[in-house]
Parts: sequence; C-alpha cells; structure tokens
Amino acid sequence: MEQLEIVEVRHDEQGRLNRFKLSDGRELDFQQTVAMGKKGQIKNIDVVDRDSGMQFIRSEPDGTEANNLDNLPEF
Repeated sequence: MEQLEIVEVRHDEQGRLNRFKLSDGRELDFQQTVAMGKKGQIKNIDVVDRDSGMQFIRSEPDGTEANNLDNLPEF
C-alpha cells in the first residue's frame, strides 16, 4: 500500500486545520484525514488522542518546521 502525503491545507475561521489535500489530488475533511492517518495511509503524520477525547493531527517530529502542517501551502 502506497502512503500518501498531505501537500496543502486549509484553515477555518478560528485558524484550525479543517481540510487537507493529498498527493493524489484528493481533498479530505478532518475526520477523513484522522481515519486514514490511523490506518497508516498518510505518511509523516501522527493522530493524537487528547485526554478530553478530542483528536488532533500533527506532523511527525523531524527537526524541521518547513514541513509542519501549519506551514504547508493553503489551497
């Protein structure tokens, strides 16, 4: 199974990531991205479960900020 990458993002009015564009051109909402991330279908991201039960998506730490999700181009 080939892993996809998130190449562009979209933020909502509060500045939270809510849309993600993959390397194959598909656009996903937050829940779709979480589901694919948990299955290991998207590389270089972690899905984190907070104590409150909420989830968030982050880039895997690699020592560079350039590829952090918040730093990816907007679409």
